Amino acid sequence: MSYAKKGSLRKCLTNIIKFKWQDKLQLLKKIVLGLKVIHESNLTHGDFHDGNILMSDNYNELFIIDLGLCKPISDLQDSDNKIYG
Repeated sequence: MSYAKKGSLRKCLTNIIKFKWQDKLQLLKKIVLGLKVIHESNLTHGDFHDGNILMSDNYNELFIIDLGLCKPISDLQDSDNKIYG
């Protein structure tokens, strides 16, 4: 497993604000792809925020952490088959 030297996204936001828009969008794309993997596994994160996204030293990798509140999507569906959460 890689080491996230930069710490959480929350901690890095002051540096990221100086990034070019293209780099910010690439970072956002990586976050979305990480959530997509979770959702394609039929799970919801349950505690998703900037403190639960860790950044690698060069910002090339990110890790969505703290999956302790993950739940199956089916647990969040009501009788009308709508999903909440």
